Formats: sequence, structure tokens, C-alpha cells
Amino acid sequence: MLLKQIREACEARPFRRFTLCLANGQRVEVTHPGDVFIPRGPTRDFIVVTPDGLFRFVDALLVSTLEFRVRRRGPRRGGNGTNGRPPKGGG
Repeated sequence: MLLKQIREACEARPFRRFTLCLANGQRVEVTHPGDVFIPRGPTRDFIVVTPDGLFRFVDALLVSTLEFRVRRRGPRRGGNGTNGRPPKGGG
């Protein structure tokens, strides 16, 4: 994966948590944009501070995909809460 894609994910506004999926099956969670340190200049390595406080040195070529969580929406506001179905009990 290109560092550019990882940098774009970190700089997105609003930031969305994502997981780096590595070629060896490991997964590295990124919960805050400040947890990723990408040095300037010609490099393919970067550092991620994991939620448990570990520093992970990652080779960008070993990142196979970025997974973003889909935000689940809560119940819609307003309405009668029946989602278009008639109320139970014949009311």
C-alpha cells in the first residue's frame, strides 16, 4: 500500500477509525490520527501507537488493506417507532 493512502486516511475530516490489515494476517488498529507517524522523505516505514500503548513499526508494503468501520445509525428520531408497520394490539 502507498503511504499516501495511509496519510489520507489519517488526515480525513472527520477522522474515522480504521484497521491496517497486514499481509501476515496481523491487524493494527488506528483510533486517532495522532497515533500514526509517517516520516518525511523517501521511506516506506511508519510508526503506529496502538490503543494499548505499544509502538508498532510497519512497512507500508506489508499493508494489504485499510478497513473502516461503518457507523451504525441509531433509531430515527420522530415517528411512532413502528417502521411503517401497524402498531401491535390493533391500536
